[in-house]
Amino acid sequence: MTTNTARPLDATEFLIKAHQEMKQLFDEYAQLVSSNADTEDKRDAAEDICTMVTAHAMVEDELFYPAVRQVLDDDFLLNIAEVEHEGASSLVHVIRALEPTESDRPAAPVPTGRYPSVR
Repeated sequence: MTTNTARPLDATEFLIKAHQEMKQLFDEYAQLVSSNADTEDKRDAAEDICTMVTAHAMVEDELFYPAVRQVLDDDFLLNIAEVEHEGASSLVHVIRALEPTESDRPAAPVPTGRYPSVR
């Protein structure tokens, strides 16, 4: 019998890792755009970004931020994060509503890529 000795990630480590993974997705998407990649490839990459941003924001909003609010006396940074998530969620809705052939779609996910790195 083998024993798994790896310790689980704590919430902060998990979120940092998720931010790094999202940054990589945005970088890959930017490369697809700059190389004039196939529309299907860009659509798939954009959907991956939308899915990850949505799931990540849900984890932060429903689990991480409420726990942090209980510990911190100052809600300023968490309030900023909530505004950023609202902006990211709005962009996800816009990106998903665009047709893959619309000229705005290739650039649409790129601004969202700023959000994970701000915090």
